[in-house]
Amino acid sequence: MDFELEEFNGSKETITANGFLYTRNKKNYLVTTHSFLPINKCNNENFNILFQSNWNEIMVLKNKNITGKYNVKFSNKLPQLGSVLTNDSINATVRDICFFNFAFLPNYPKTIYIKLKVENPNDIFPGTPFYDNISRLVGIVSFIEDNYIFMLPSYYIEKTFQKKNKLEVFDIDDTILKINKNIVKKNMIYNPYIGYTIPVSTYMVLESNRNLEFEIQRKYDKIIHKNPKVVEYKDKKLIPNKRKLVSKNNCYKINSAILHYIRMINPNDSKRLILSLENIKNIYHSKIIISKDKIMIKTS
Repeated sequence: MDFELEEFNGSKETITANGFLYTRNKKNYLVTTHSFLPINKCNNENFNILFQSNWNEIMVLKNKNITGKYNVKFSNKLPQLGSVLTNDSINATVRDICFFNFAFLPNYPKTIYIKLKVENPNDIFPGTPFYDNISRLVGIVSFIEDNYIFMLPSYYIEKTFQKKNKLEVFDIDDTILKINKNIVKKNMIYNPYIGYTIPVSTYMVLESNRNLEFEIQRKYDKIIHKNPKVVEYKDKKLIPNKRKLVSKNNCYKINSAILHYIRMINPNDSKRLILSLENIKNIYHSKIIISKDKIMIKTS
């Protein structure tokens, strides 16, 4: 399925993605990925974008003409290393569980990815689902790099339908010692819902809709904090997380959408821009200037 991106520098690009049909609460959805790109519309006029997640890369579409029931069983537990996942005739071996910053941007909480090895990854598109040996959905393809597939776990899909469409965390500034009965060690914690030890920041994002008990170390004592307030993850030093391009006269505000667009059409420019942004204090008000096919950063 093809998707049209927003216009950038006078041209419109398209991307191709796969997905799967999913029935939830008697409604049918097509689940795929927006790949953090500024998607304008689906080129298949039968499908309309219902929403694009703001805290992961899941995109959900609807088609009123789709009938039937599409039962999908999710495997919320992360797969074991060495296990084999499949999509039709494609077999993939689980090589690793990785953690990358949300949208691959500096200073954001980390997201979980399942690293897979296949013989020919070039035939696989983002959004492609993979299943375990008892036909449970384990995740969907996010991106391909160095002949490996990196897949977003299915737990993120379930959470996308359960949580608010915001990147949220618990409002805690002090050192976290435990969450429920699970101990924090070197900023990592065991998540019983997926059966794996993950960064605390990842846990905070994934479980922000749960009632949890935190043991916190303050300056002079320890306290138990039950069900702390949840807040949106924001900071003026962060590259803004946006699904749309914001522009005027070939001048684009810097956000996740524009950086991923540039990463798609020119990876070298993208790397240069990211390196430049690391030294800019006022990222929030910075802009990208397009001049004679050159891409430059303008700071306020």
